Amino acid sequence: MKTGVILAAVCVAFMTVPPDPSVAIQVTDPTVSGTWTGRFTEGADIRVRISVSLRDGGRAWDTTVHLDVDESRDIMARTDLADGLVDFRLTREAGTISFEGQLRRGRVFGDFTFTENPNFRSSMRELGFGRLDDDEAFAAAALDVGPARVQEMANLGFGNLDLDELFSSAIFDVDADYVAEMTRAGYGDLEFDELISFRVFDIDADFAAEARDLGMGNLHADDLVAMKVHDLTAGSIARALAMGLEDLDFDDMIAMQIHGITPDVIEEANSMGFGALDFDDVMAIRIHGLSAEYLRSMRALGVELTEFGDALAFRIHGISPDFVRELHRAGFDDLDADDLLRIRIHGLDDILMKRRRIRRY
Repeated sequence: MKTGVILAAVCVAFMTVPPDPSVAIQVTDPTVSGTWTGRFTEGADIRVRISVSLRDGGRAWDTTVHLDVDESRDIMARTDLADGLVDFRLTREAGTISFEGQLRRGRVFGDFTFTENPNFRSSMRELGFGRLDDDEAFAAAALDVGPARVQEMANLGFGNLDLDELFSSAIFDVDADYVAEMTRAGYGDLEFDELISFRVFDIDADFAAEARDLGMGNLHADDLVAMKVHDLTAGSIARALAMGLEDLDFDDMIAMQIHGITPDVIEEANSMGFGALDFDDVMAIRIHGLSAEYLRSMRALGVELTEFGDALAFRIHGISPDFVRELHRAGFDDLDADDLLRIRIHGLDDILMKRRRIRRY
């Protein structure tokens, strides 16, 4: 059985600028100490939560350290032999993080110390990352960011990343393997921000292949992200095509997902008596809240909306049953659809002038 440690809560992003610079960790002491927690669970890797608390009682924050499979197995094997005592070190370009702890009822609680590599900041400065503060140095160790990652990103064509972007590349696992995978999938010209978006929304080569098989043509990077965001799948596309709407393109499919166009919506739209409706008509019905119940309410007030354009105009201009009732109470109970629209758009003056002209004759 493979066993790992996973965070009870994971901090997704790491702040590289201290919320309050006055309490930043001081370089006078080359070490940072704090606490860490973890939970044993099934899996082959370890993600360790680090809660940093300063000796002087200053601020605290959380970050996450990821260990690969081999490190995880080695740590778990030594923990089993030590009756639950956890003791390991992570040596990174930025320095060494030493962990100690005790396993109790499936959870690990312990302390850690970080000792910075005295040459790390000067190495990063030579690569264009000047004046890293202490938080940033520790974050680099936690995220395994250093000159090697800078070089890797440069080799991939991203030689002008700032420190936040460099950290993002580590947090979201944007590396040479992932770029090569997406290149093979037909997305070899992605910008750095697009790669981050792909990782955030869990877009890999398999998903790109599934998207291509949907028959929606050549999809851009933004299209794949939109599919993930709006849960556009082969199933939802099949359901859309089964609704009888013709000539739907990719943008139409996304719009249907956004606005919740379902078979029930189509059925209600067709029941309103407007004849054949195309995709744009159904979208307008959904967006403006035109419903069979609305038409029945207006009919009960003597307003027959038999034309789709009139019914939609009523909804667009906010002509409600209450609005019509208010006019009836004011003595205007013989108005047709055109009159109601004119009053809503221009006020009562036009109708009053029209009636005065009629009385003259």
